[in-house]
Amino acid sequence: MAAMKADGVEYEERMNRLEQIDYAKPLSELIDAAYERYRSGNPWVAEYHVEPKSVVREMFSRGMTFSEYIAEYQLGRSEGVVLRYLAQGYRALRRTVPIAARTEALIDVISWLGELVRGVDSSLLEEWEALAHPDDAETGGEIRPQAGPRGITANRRAFTVMVRGALFRRVELAARRVAARATRRGEAARGPSRRCDSRRVRARGDRGGPITRARGGARDGVTRPHRSRRGPRGRG
Repeated sequence: MAAMKADGVEYEERMNRLEQIDYAKPLSELIDAAYERYRSGNPWVAEYHVEPKSVVREMFSRGMTFSEYIAEYQLGRSEGVVLRYLAQGYRALRRTVPIAARTEALIDVISWLGELVRGVDSSLLEEWEALAHPDDAETGGEIRPQAGPRGITANRRAFTVMVRGALFRRVELAARRVAARATRRGEAARGPSRRCDSRRVRARGDRGGPITRARGGARDGVTRPHRSRRGPRGRG
């Protein structure tokens, strides 16, 4: 918004451009097609609509904690909404994905997501865990976070995912710092050449070369040639 204001974009045009901005929807076409096929055999879900999002996907792939994600997108006023959304995602994965369809990668995501939510507010999961009565034989006893206070290393799988994500996050931040330093060095390297160019321009002007300067005020931005105030030289 600030960049568009600086470029002089009108208010109506700015609003139109903002309306065209949308959040990431990974695999939206695949999900929509699968949902339409499922809805054809289950008409009772016709009133619901699929809304693909990438919140959990981005947090997991970038190794972000809850606090880092909130700070990244400045969601301090909506922390509760984000946390409830993550809790709902965890419950959906636990309850709807068949055991036979769970890969090792998916089990890592479920374990990590459950511990993430519990680390922020365990009450969101404790009540649900008490009412759900999950079967330990199905889950393997490792995906479901246990109720009650415990250390972060209690769930070994989730802790491993968190450590791996934290290391990747540090590599990502280090790469950003290196890129920022390279940019600053590049700007510093271009600075002297510009000063040299300006000196050469002034030198040519002092020798009587063509020079122009803005006159009549900077409002119109018109550049006019500079005329010498000295009169014509006399002969002899």
